[in-house]
Amino acid sequence: DPGTVEVVSRHEQAFVEAWHYDMGEMISTTRAQGVPVLLMTYHINEAFLPAEEFMRLSQAFGLPLVRNDLVFARLMRREGFGMEDYFHHDKWHPNARGYELIARHAFEAIVTHHLLERGVRLQSSSTGSVDG
Repeated sequence: DPGTVEVVSRHEQAFVEAWHYDMGEMISTTRAQGVPVLLMTYHINEAFLPAEEFMRLSQAFGLPLVRNDLVFARLMRREGFGMEDYFHHDKWHPNARGYELIARHAFEAIVTHHLLERGVRLQSSSTGSVDG
């Protein structure tokens, strides 16, 4: 939406601060329920927030971070790359193949950081059993 882009660009610092606050609240609330959190960057770094803001948040909360921006940047530099192979006609929203790539990297991070096991362990310790 061009209107949103204009507002964000005119009030960038306030937008970033509000984003950090909102995300911090969501992360804290989610963790309080024993749910592990995984953070992922946008797939295109020219989004509303640069990857550096995701990195700051990840470090502040000790969260694993999937760098979708790097994955797609490498892909876009390949010879023969076509936007239509991974994105819808708007060249922003991933298509099925693009989302498959995002999902694969999310899954790898979940496994690498043992997020499912951590969630089960937290749930079982707070309720007495995995089933509740």
